[in-house]
Amino acid sequence: MKILIILNEGPYSNEKSYNGLRTGIQLLNQVKDVQVSYFLFADAIGSIIQNQKPSATKYNAGELIEELINKKASIKVCKSCMEARGNISHIEGVEISNMAEYADLIINADKIITF
Repeated sequence: MKILIILNEGPYSNEKSYNGLRTGIQLLNQVKDVQVSYFLFADAIGSIIQNQKPSATKYNAGELIEELINKKASIKVCKSCMEARGNISHIEGVEISNMAEYADLIINADKIITF
């Protein structure tokens, strides 16, 4: 089963991205033969910034991204969203992507979840 999770919200502005990240982790832990892919838009790209040190939250989005990568999830981010926010040093294993690849993920997904 192929699952695409789309994140649009910043990692610390509310808990939508946090819930999206932990949903993927749970799916990878619980479902045999699942492939989880992420596509991050807009402020959700804040989740992939290296060396995060959030102080007001109980979680670290960067660490969750690293856990997902270690569990073989695919993490892709919108190139134009990255460019709009400047030069972001991102976590190794995250792929800078585009709308054509995003469309392919949608076409090939069995399920799509948006946060």
